[in-house]
Amino acid sequence: MGLVLVCAASAQLSVGVNANYSKYAGYLSKGTPGLGLRVAFEKEKNSVVLSFTNGFAIKETGSVSVIHNSTGSSKDVATESTLGFKTISLMGLHTLIGDEESTGNLYGGFGAAFVLANYKEKITGSYDNNYTAPDMTSENSNGLTINALLGGQYKLGKPAIFAEAGFAFPANTVNNMYVENVIPAHLIFNLGVKFTLGGE
Repeated sequence: MGLVLVCAASAQLSVGVNANYSKYAGYLSKGTPGLGLRVAFEKEKNSVVLSFTNGFAIKETGSVSVIHNSTGSSKDVATESTLGFKTISLMGLHTLIGDEESTGNLYGGFGAAFVLANYKEKITGSYDNNYTAPDMTSENSNGLTINALLGGQYKLGKPAIFAEAGFAFPANTVNNMYVENVIPAHLIFNLGVKFTLGGE
């Protein structure tokens, strides 16, 4: 019991905010900025980081046909689709160069993320009541990714700035069976600041 209390006392808690940029591959092949929040439990050269990232919506324009109620003729009207990702990740980090006392250090990390995707499509063009439009798509989906990153930080007293680059691969196998994962592989870039709570 005493050993547990000593270990807990020697650990530190930090909170941080960051700007994010995610570049998606596959069917999407687009990038989007975002904002993130994180909480880290740090002890010596190791830490566990829980984070939430909200990506800005990716927008695309298109068109859809509306049908005239009397004649059956059609015309195209403009549409706009939006796709947004929200990510909750849990990462384990290990310091590769430097230590907790160093002004700057380099670290690597490995973990997993739960990604929520929200897709909406709406008609932005105009048409009158003589036309009938098809139902627009609205869909929520999710998937798991396996993540890895390299990062570095530089201390400015209690606060520290950090930068990270990593990648996320969709987890498509569960118990040796294939499962569909709508989340595409993507690159991740973070730049932010964190604050250590407590300590000297």
